Amino acid sequence: MTPMLDSLADSLRSNDPEFAQAFAKLTAGDAGTGLTPKLRELTSFALNIAVSHLNDVWAKHHLLAAVAHGATRDELHQVCRLAMLIGIHSVTLATPYLVEGFVDAASSPLSARQQEVRDEFIAERGMIPAPLDALIRLDADFVDAYRGLSALPFRGPLSKKDAELVVVALDASVNHMFAPGCRYHIL
Repeated sequence: MTPMLDSLADSLRSNDPEFAQAFAKLTAGDAGTGLTPKLRELTSFALNIAVSHLNDVWAKHHLLAAVAHGATRDELHQVCRLAMLIGIHSVTLATPYLVEGFVDAASSPLSARQQEVRDEFIAERGMIPAPLDALIRLDADFVDAYRGLSALPFRGPLSKKDAELVVVALDASVNHMFAPGCRYHIL
């Protein structure tokens, strides 16, 4: 750990040994999580570098722990790319209000370009989230660019299942709680 984390852990062990022991057991992975120590640390690293959290002390701790458990530079790079994905959620949150402000755009039929972007998104992902579907009417090029960008983090050394698990953890994190993303990446 770091000196600060060591100090916090020592204080917790001294002041509340029962809680410290239970917490250590849970965070050590002895609670039957089914995750490998490496994947647990990669996921914890992602949570701490996410824009909704940004904790450099714990990010460094989990990065070093992931490396100690065999994580490669490419795996860490992929996790950084996956953590970047949650930045789109500010757009998806605002989209219904943007569409509401542009009633004409929302009620008109899709242009050929808008339909092309929608069809490509569905062909690649099997569906299109409702906010992005609505946003196509306002900025099809943005949605198309996001489609291209958001596919890249899933290409890398992590299995599809492990990459999706990292994204579910990000979507479900206590300071993000993006339920539609959890549903999409689980189903």
